[in-house]
Amino acid sequence: MKDAHLQLANRWIRLNNIAPSLKNLFREYSGDHLLGYVYIDHTAGITLDIIKLFDVVNEEMIFQRSPLDDDTRAICRFSDFINAGEILILSDEMVTSLGLDYPEEITSAYEEPHLETFRASEVFHPFRAEGFPDDIQMLLPSRGNLAAELIWARVEGYKNEVLMCQLLNQPHQNFGISINNVIPASLHAYDNEQYIIAHLPTASTPSQSSKKWWKFW
Repeated sequence: MKDAHLQLANRWIRLNNIAPSLKNLFREYSGDHLLGYVYIDHTAGITLDIIKLFDVVNEEMIFQRSPLDDDTRAICRFSDFINAGEILILSDEMVTSLGLDYPEEITSAYEEPHLETFRASEVFHPFRAEGFPDDIQMLLPSRGNLAAELIWARVEGYKNEVLMCQLLNQPHQNFGISINNVIPASLHAYDNEQYIIAHLPTASTPSQSSKKWWKFW
């Protein structure tokens, strides 16, 4: 499931027999099935834009009122839809026959071309957060009396095998970095296992403040 974005992102899907948990997100609308477009939101992860709701009667699709009919968008995140029904990825021919057209201004808003190589790389799949392909678990290596620590980070760039990662939570120990800092990291072996290891800043010696001496007469 950590590589689900490779199958789903930028694709139209049909979701059959929508689970009650998902129906509750748009309870003012009816329809047991839906058509939607899946994309990656860099911060919110894999996202489904619900475009059409429908029922099936005698194998015919009967479309119902959908959020777009009311000039509104209905979106749900990966955890909301991935187990909420049977997912079928639509072929280009099916998309054309159904007259589906996703607004280009929305797709372009979520494009991250500088992350395409990272997202496609299999070596990083084990470290991704499920449903969040740009979020990875990163290791802060031991230093002095500090034990190695795992932390979550969001990849903002990837070049020459180096990831630029924004910390998503505060380390429990003082490694000289804080939440929201962007630091480099790369894939290496550590204790005979592969990890994405942070390139920690060089520990610096605390500067001593100059001492003022006052002379009294």
